[in-house]
Amino acid sequence: MTLSLPASSWVMDIMELRQEVFELVYIDSERKKTLLALALTCTSFTGMALDLLWKKLDNVTPLIRCLPRSLWKIHNKELVSKVLVRAQEHAN
Repeated sequence: MTLSLPASSWVMDIMELRQEVFELVYIDSERKKTLLALALTCTSFTGMALDLLWKKLDNVTPLIRCLPRSLWKIHNKELVSKVLVRAQEHAN
């Protein structure tokens, strides 16, 4: 007995077509939420979706949030470097 998959499954197995679909998603203004959803949907989507998600950042906050929590904190809804705060305290 063989299982037949829908055409959409076969299309997404072709890397070039998957890249094209993901690039179209990337152009969309809601790209971050959609690309994150794609990255979490299937392991074969993860790499490509994350590459596009990290390709262009609006600011450095996502990068800083990858650092250990001992180096940064959220204060009044803003990201603050604990290292810079400590350096300023020692300078005074």
